[in-house]
Amino acid sequence: MAPNEDLKNILIFLGPTPGKDRKCAGCKKAEPKNPKPEQAFKHCSRCMESVYCSRSCQKADWKAGHKHTCIFGALANNVYLDTFSSQEEAFDQLIDAYRLRVEDDFKLRNVPHGIYIRDNPVRDFRIFLKLAEKQMKLTQPAKKVDGAVKKAGILPSWWSREKRKECEKQGMDRENWSCLRRKVKKEHIEEHYKDPFMPMKLRILAEVVVGFDALGR
Repeated sequence: MAPNEDLKNILIFLGPTPGKDRKCAGCKKAEPKNPKPEQAFKHCSRCMESVYCSRSCQKADWKAGHKHTCIFGALANNVYLDTFSSQEEAFDQLIDAYRLRVEDDFKLRNVPHGIYIRDNPVRDFRIFLKLAEKQMKLTQPAKKVDGAVKKAGILPSWWSREKRKECEKQGMDRENWSCLRRKVKKEHIEEHYKDPFMPMKLRILAEVVVGFDALGR
């Protein structure tokens, strides 16, 4: 299952706009033609769209606003969950995206499932993960397109059956804030992550997994 095309187009529209010519997103300097290895511009490792001539330009552009658009490119290119420094962080993002989706389905769509119908939270979460796994084409490795890595499916490249079990186990840990046993609201997400944009990020992550019509309902 590929992400909904309308959603993908929205993510591309909201994300950084790559130019036809490779220009540094920070200082706007053009990359030399036939550059030597040390002259070649580097892609942002998250969105895979913006390119930079130096680390200092990348830092300056991040502060100037790239931090607000980067996630959309990362989600559109299916690399968002690969950018976290630990697997546990990626697990928490998946768990919280699911938890907020369950809350939204109940409050906004009048479609209760999971914890809202007293179902086993792991069983319902597995449906969410299986939808994400259907996007992965395990026989096709990640491709490099114009220096940027593109891959099938939103799940991280290290995902496996064993990692799914670890993710489920982390989701059932009562000591973990991102616990499947507890309901979560938008304001809880904002407070926990200290990021007013985090609910939107998690909602988009869930949309990439299940599409606009949650779980086909």
